[in-house]
Amino acid sequence: MYRKSFKEACRQWEADKARYVKATSLAAYSLTLRYHLEPRFMTLSDITPESVQRLVDEEIAAGNSPSTVKGIVLVLKMVIRYCERQGWMTERRYEVNFPKRKEKNSPQVLLIEEEKKCWSGLSRIPRG
Repeated sequence: MYRKSFKEACRQWEADKARYVKATSLAAYSLTLRYHLEPRFMTLSDITPESVQRLVDEEIAAGNSPSTVKGIVLVLKMVIRYCERQGWMTERRYEVNFPKRKEKNSPQVLLIEEEKKCWSGLSRIPRG
């Protein structure tokens, strides 16, 4: 396999993608590449199922939402597919696991008796 740099592959992917997407989409992809992906992968051979899972885990740990991290992984997968079509990478399957969503706390609701007790207590407070 040719040891093409990840950055070089990204620039070629961006040039190709520019013909098919809006400028705003391309700008978002470029920011994702520069801030999240290019600092992590130096060469195409650095992209392994383990390194992609580590990317997900570290981005989540850094406080990014799962939807943000899914967007980062989506851009990475588009670059990978482009590199496979160019013959720079062999086709591999990347399965990424995201942490399970935390259950949202259900709101606390007062029982009718508790509500009446609160109202009766409030009615005893002198108004000034």
